[in-house]
Amino acid sequence: MPPQKQTKALVQSSRSAELLTELVDDLDLILTFGYRPVAVMKYGMSGIREMRHARQRRKERETLRRLKEKKLIEIEKRAGEVYVALTEVGAMEYLRLKVLDSDLYEDDRACLVVFDIPETKRKLRKTLRHFLRYAGFIPIQKSVWISKFNAGEAISKLLSTKGSKHWVRVYEVREQ
Repeated sequence: MPPQKQTKALVQSSRSAELLTELVDDLDLILTFGYRPVAVMKYGMSGIREMRHARQRRKERETLRRLKEKKLIEIEKRAGEVYVALTEVGAMEYLRLKVLDSDLYEDDRACLVVFDIPETKRKLRKTLRHFLRYAGFIPIQKSVWISKFNAGEAISKLLSTKGSKHWVRVYEVREQ
């Protein structure tokens, strides 16, 4: 490789020196945004940061609006403060997501769900079977399901909110 040409040193308080310092200090920020020299020159790194935060706040507001439209949360504004409350439907959806996000057992344990739902509650029984299949459970019998996911606690909470806990039992078992 040919020797590199010696560059002239930057003046300490020059715009170039400030920009170089800002770029290196915020290197992780540059990697996040991608290198955009025109935007950096025009707005500075602090301006880009502010734009990014504004975009994030806008996305959060849009997400809150969608959650409210789906009736998963309620939003109330009082004295300039915003209060967010979880609805019953939102609580059930949260617990459903917790079941789906459960970790695998690392040993020979499994989660066993056994239910005996009356014929008069046929729709609940069908919904539970569909949910268990969607959550990665495998049917042993029509009313006995097993999974290697550690979802017992979340399923118990979900079923207690639906008022069907007395028809369903959730166990943590060891496979032999």
